[in-house]
Amino acid sequence: MYNRQRIFFTLALVFLAACQAKPSETPAILASGTIAVATPSLALTGTSEPKSTHTPLPTSSLTPMYTATPSNLDVCELNAAIELTQMTIAFVAKWDGDDEIYLIEADGSGLRQLTYNDAKDVGPHWSPDGEWIAYAAGGASNLKLYIIHEDGSGRLLQASDQEVSFSELAWSSDGKRIAFPSFGHIIAVDIISGSSLDLTKDKDFGAGSPSWSPDGLRLAFDANVGGRNPIYRLYSVRSDGSELKMFDPDLGMAWRPMWHPVKDEILFVSSVRSIGENVYRISADGTRLEMLTDTGSISKDNAMWSPNGQMVAYEAIDWEILDDNSIFVQASIHVMNYDGSKDTTIAQGPEDEEFVIDGFSWAPDNRHIAFIARNRSGEGVPSDLYVIDICDREARLIAEDVVGYAPSWKP
Repeated sequence: MYNRQRIFFTLALVFLAACQAKPSETPAILASGTIAVATPSLALTGTSEPKSTHTPLPTSSLTPMYTATPSNLDVCELNAAIELTQMTIAFVAKWDGDDEIYLIEADGSGLRQLTYNDAKDVGPHWSPDGEWIAYAAGGASNLKLYIIHEDGSGRLLQASDQEVSFSELAWSSDGKRIAFPSFGHIIAVDIISGSSLDLTKDKDFGAGSPSWSPDGLRLAFDANVGGRNPIYRLYSVRSDGSELKMFDPDLGMAWRPMWHPVKDEILFVSSVRSIGENVYRISADGTRLEMLTDTGSISKDNAMWSPNGQMVAYEAIDWEILDDNSIFVQASIHVMNYDGSKDTTIAQGPEDEEFVIDGFSWAPDNRHIAFIARNRSGEGVPSDLYVIDICDREARLIAEDVVGYAPSWKP
């Protein structure tokens, strides 16, 4: 869940909660080329027995938008190396009356609750070694950083003097530090010593989306330098707060940087007035830039490397303003190879229905993606958690009525 305004092409999206959604008689989600009617989300608030299911989505008699054929991504030539039962997902649900963190296996089995309290527990992120889960907890406007073991033990408060503005937590590759936004600044916390450092203390802007370099020496992030008229730029900074640099402003409105797992390259989305929104990668020194998509008329967001760095997933958002001034949204998840080839639609909604994606993330096997989606926009619309195989494009409904924070896989 990400609450900042982004770019002029997608500013209207932040008003979705206040807009009237397009009517829908039957909730429907299309994945793997087959339109499927998702099981209606249950009203579980206030109960102690959360509902999950690992039954594949039932198919309907509706006409599919595209043929359900396997994708031709390079990874699909290999067999899946990890069984779904061996991969664990952390996510957020409000089943006991407030936001809590739950764990579940990728086939929908083994559901268990991780946090138990009256506070808001959101934004879980596994550490690279799988030993810890970082998350934000507290009141609506007073979130603090915590870490906890998978079995619920060892809960520790980190940087008690710092508040977490967004649930954009980023672990360093060695699992010793966590970076997060705090009131427009990027804070880095050493979980061993508990010390924290404001990496952008000399800047007054809205910084977010921190991402560590593979060696842990630098971070990339985006920042709103336009105040109430958002203008997002890319920056990098050393982990000690020195050498703060802005990438070339000719990149246009740029956001959501993600450092490559092993290379000195950064993935991001940019909007350039003449060509629209596209996914790019740039060398860490800013000298080499490559555009990976050429569909600028469609909004983009959440571009992210696969764990092995050989693929890119991103969200495409097609939207229109209807006659009644409501906004109709159709989002989809795409996957392409490292060089931008074989761009493939992995999951999307049916042509005449809204499809809103609240967040997604890669599985450690580089073959599955977990995503949280709902069939219309607006306040109070329940979301559901799915796992999809990017090769056969078969989606599995994992848990119903969850909260729209991006799911996180155990490495």
